[in-house]
Amino acid sequence: MPLALHCGGLDETGALLPQYTGLGLGASPPVSWEGVPPSAVALALLLQNLGAPLEPAVHWLVFNIPAQADAILAAVAPDMLLDGGAKHGLNAARRPGYLPPRPEPGRPLRMRFSLFALDRAAPAGPGASLRQIAGYLSQAIERADLALLAKAP
Repeated sequence: MPLALHCGGLDETGALLPQYTGLGLGASPPVSWEGVPPSAVALALLLQNLGAPLEPAVHWLVFNIPAQADAILAAVAPDMLLDGGAKHGLNAARRPGYLPPRPEPGRPLRMRFSLFALDRAAPAGPGASLRQIAGYLSQAIERADLALLAKAP
């Protein structure tokens, strides 16, 4: 079974529910996956805004997730200790944890979750930026992507 990624925080159109945006509670959405390759040691989860002006903006980065994990629950606080040594990376606001998207009325944001299966843990500590671990992520054994939108009600 190939690596597959699911988000329980989406409506029937594939848009984030309001509570997972900056227009609602701003909580991180629940994310789950299946089909992790047996050779994987760690996983990394990335949420990006693909329509950001200069480059895709990071809204959430979690790395060194144990390969045996199958989900991240909703409403993970940036100061929350994550299971098995997983670490929060920096978001576009240069803070650890989830940065809720803030779509403007009539201008949905194109977003993408990416899950990376890796054969080793990242050689980085908490608060690492995407730029700091990009080379590590590029060596993924397998990757799964999930496109979604963030829309104003």
